[in-house]
Amino acid sequence: LVELYINGQKLRYDVYSGSTFSYGDFSIIDDDSSDNKRIQFNGDSNDPIIANGDLLELKYYVVSSS
Repeated sequence: LVELYINGQKLRYDVYSGSTFSYGDFSIIDDDSSDNKRIQFNGDSNDPIIANGDLLELKYYVVSSS
């Protein structure tokens, strides 16, 4: 479970289909080895969601069943 903020604004999680987003701002995807995860942002070079100097805050929660 993850919450992601840019400059204090919470971003919306979305499922990335490999080429497009449905409605959200970011997704968590596998890297080439599938051992690690990457953040995929919705946006392109003409309209990026994150820019140089932005403050990125990541809150990562681990859920335990014990």
